[in-house]
Amino acid sequence: MEDRNELVERLGPEVRLYEIPHELFMQMAETDTPQGVLAVVRMPETELKTIFKEGFRGLVLDSIQDPGNAGTMIRTAHALGFDAVVATEGTVDLYNGKVLRSTMGSIFYIPVLENVKPEDIFALSREKSIRVISSRLENARPCQGVDLTGNFFIVVGNEGNGISEIFHEKSDEFVKIPMPGGRNP
Repeated sequence: MEDRNELVERLGPEVRLYEIPHELFMQMAETDTPQGVLAVVRMPETELKTIFKEGFRGLVLDSIQDPGNAGTMIRTAHALGFDAVVATEGTVDLYNGKVLRSTMGSIFYIPVLENVKPEDIFALSREKSIRVISSRLENARPCQGVDLTGNFFIVVGNEGNGISEIFHEKSDEFVKIPMPGGRNP
């Protein structure tokens, strides 16, 4: 009861609280050991055209499937000071519980857009002079040699298939992260 009163104080009168039976709570929670609180919230509605500002740095998740990967990439974009994360159609639901936990709260500090068509990303890129830099293995420069000044999107592709065909066709540059293999230091 003590924790409940503190929660009521912090949330304020505009937030409605409901106590539900433990069994129902456990059915609704997505984890085996939930924190004891569930929330229903309105997801932010951000439009692609509103995220741009001069010096823009954006991350595109192109059909990322693993919730942990998506959450980690959102967290990394936040840590690196990116301006937005844009997920193409076919990417895991970025408000999925596993994604949210993987972001470790970063999703509340960086604009996140879902179900964006690649064509819309390229339209914004043309309009605002934003370079599209896509990751792939073939015909790509090592990431250490890429100029990351000015406006840009970095596109990370699907875990199994890489970037979508449209990014292969229309991106301005291609980068890869060289891996040294099994050498010991």
